[in-house]
Amino acid sequence: MTLETASPGNATAGKPQRHANHWVVLLLVFTLAGVVESQAFGHLNAFRPLYLQQLGVPAPNVPTWTGVLAALGFVIGLPLLPFWGVWTDLTQNRVPSAGRLPGHTPVLSVLR
Repeated sequence: MTLETASPGNATAGKPQRHANHWVVLLLVFTLAGVVESQAFGHLNAFRPLYLQQLGVPAPNVPTWTGVLAALGFVIGLPLLPFWGVWTDLTQNRVPSAGRLPGHTPVLSVLR
């Protein structure tokens, strides 16, 4: 973050002002969220075959359902990508995807 001084005619002349755009903080938040999400869903996909067996899925069908469930997120999510841009425009360029972070916590806790 950089500091800049106010103009001489301004009442806050000589006082440093911080930029309103804290992109570094936003970058760190999204990096942390991406790492946590990748780890959580990586573990979910890794242990899904064991969970399917516990649910009573026959052993020959476990690989098929593992693949179907792993692909389902991409099949549903890919067509929805353009709507993220529309949502961002509607919310006046606030970060709408940050709203998903609190929602992931209870969902991933239940899946544990």
